[in-house]
Amino acid sequence: MPRHAALIAVLLLDRPTCLDCIALKSGLAVTEVDCYLTSIATSLDLARNDRDRCRGCGNEGPVVSLSLKLTALALYSLRARLARPTDLARVEVVDLLDE
Repeated sequence: MPRHAALIAVLLLDRPTCLDCIALKSGLAVTEVDCYLTSIATSLDLARNDRDRCRGCGNEGPVVSLSLKLTALALYSLRARLARPTDLARVEVVDLLDE
């Protein structure tokens, strides 16, 4: 994952944020942020909500976020596909689903 995409993903973990705040915090233009969000959405479960409050500026409008639980699950799933699945990996995924 490119450096900017990783930064944006961290900014969005369990924190609905508007594009303007993401751009401000990442130092990117809004159009660049939108491109990175498209890229992030191919790997992680990106949630877009047209009417929510931005946790950065407090304004209501469109926001995006990543679910920490679903992101961790996606990372465990990716690890399982890249290496042989182990009993430990399966237990960790089940534990995440039970929380």
